[in-house]
Parts: sequence; structure tokens; C-alpha cells
Amino acid sequence: MVQAGDPRAGKSIRVESLGPVERLASPERVQLDLEIAGPMSRALAFSIDYSIVLLGITLCLVLFVAASQQLIEWFATNAFFQRLFDRVSEWIQGTGESEGGSVPRGVALAVSLWLILDLVWTTAYFVVFETFFRGRTPGKRWAGLRVVSVKGGVIRWPQSLLRNLLRLVDSLPTGYLVGVVAIVISPRGQRLGDLVAGTVVIREREALAGDAMSDAVVAPEIEAAFRFTREELAAVGEVERRLIRRTLRRAESLPEETARPILERATRAIARRLAREEPVAPEQQRDFLLALLQASERMR
Repeated sequence: MVQAGDPRAGKSIRVESLGPVERLASPERVQLDLEIAGPMSRALAFSIDYSIVLLGITLCLVLFVAASQQLIEWFATNAFFQRLFDRVSEWIQGTGESEGGSVPRGVALAVSLWLILDLVWTTAYFVVFETFFRGRTPGKRWAGLRVVSVKGGVIRWPQSLLRNLLRLVDSLPTGYLVGVVAIVISPRGQRLGDLVAGTVVIREREALAGDAMSDAVVAPEIEAAFRFTREELAAVGEVERRLIRRTLRRAESLPEETARPILERATRAIARRLAREEPVAPEQQRDFLLALLQASERMR
């Protein structure tokens, strides 16, 4: 097994029994070890998410058909959709699914609507969940995965939109072949959408049961000295908790003079993520991180 400190280890990747681990440098120059999600776990998460998408598409089609006959006639006679239906008919005939003669206009209409709804629903579903739920869709949450930026930070909506629009390319020619090949050959397990958007899918590992920082009980006076809003605690994800634990562990093992700048950098970075303008006094930085870690653990 290649360890992080081994000279045989690569510049950014080391391999453990649980899978590849990406060493990312956070803005405060503290390195984070994030386990990269493999193609099987990602396929499991996507199958759950796409099942939800299919339910939404089916519901939309049912409502569309029940809504108005005039709306259906408008789609059938609109010049743009007529050209789209013709292309869909040619595509269906080219796949061998229709033999002898042209495809009925109703079939072309149904397939065209399905393709449009699939694009809209799939893109909207993933962008909304990845943006507002810190990189976790229901499928990713169930599989213990999360999409983050390549710097280990929270994914932003432009990144999510870009990676999901490129899902069309990743799905070519069929069965996500392009995406699977990209995941397998990429050192960070990135499909094309991830490579362009600057994102990576990681496996969220729970803290070890013996982790002293997770098990530590913050003294009441320390907890009372710091109050965090729900918005601030919502901004603390697994990446931030891992950073806090790592910083506190390092600070415990170092002399005070050496530990002070490490605590200061981490505290400043965490405070920025919480949008806190008031600085934390140097003598309170360790207590601040401990109180925040315990408060965020309670919200999980």
C-alpha cells in the first residue's frame, strides 16, 4: 500500500484499501485527503436519482396529455417541432426500431416530448440538489457520495450547470460509455463534465469512532462563548469538519508557537465560509473551532 508520506507516492494520489484518495490543498494550505468515488458507487447513485427523474417525467407527460388537446395540436403543427419530429423519425428508423415505412407522427411527438423533458428534468434535478444541498442528490446521499470542487470546496451553481449539461456528451454513444471511460482513465475519477467544470465526486467517510476530536465534549463555558446561526452551521459540511479535525489534531502535537499560525489560517478560512466579519481572537481560535465542530455535529 502506498502511503501519503511514502516517496513512491504520486504527487496527488495515494491508494488505500478503500480506494484512491485525492490530496487536495484547501485555501488555508491545509491538505485534505478525500476518497474518490468509483464508477460502481456513482452508477448506483445515478440509478436512484434517475429513477426519481423518470417519475417526474412520467408525471409531466400525464399532465401534459390531460391538460389540453389544443396544446398537443400546437406542438404537432409548430414548424420547429415539425422539424424535430422529422429528425426523431429518422433517428428511430436508423436504430432499427421501426421497419417498413415512416414513423407515425404521434410516436415522433411522444419521443420528442420525452427527450425534451428528460433534458430539462435531469439538468434541473441535479443542479438544484447539487447547489442547495451541498453537492448531494438523494442518490448520492444514499450512496454516501458528494460532488465538490477540485479544491475541496462547495460546488457552485455554474459548475453544477456545466457538468450536467455535458452529461449529454458523457452519455454517448450509449450507456454512458464516454463518461465511464473518462472516469476509469482519469486520476481523479472525473467524467468529461467534471473535468470541464472543475469538480470531483468523493466518498464521504464518517469520522473514526476513536477520533478524539469527534468524541471530545466541549466545556460549557467554551460552548457558551460562541453562538452559531443555522445558516452558519449549514455552511459547515464534511470537508469543513475534516479540516477542523485535522487542524486541531496537528495543533495538539505541535509547540504553541508552531501551532498558532496553523490555527489562525484555518480559523480565518472557516470564518470566511461562515461569512463572519468579526475576527476571532488568537487565544480563542482553538475554542472557536472546537465549539463549531461540536455544534455542526449535532445538526447532522
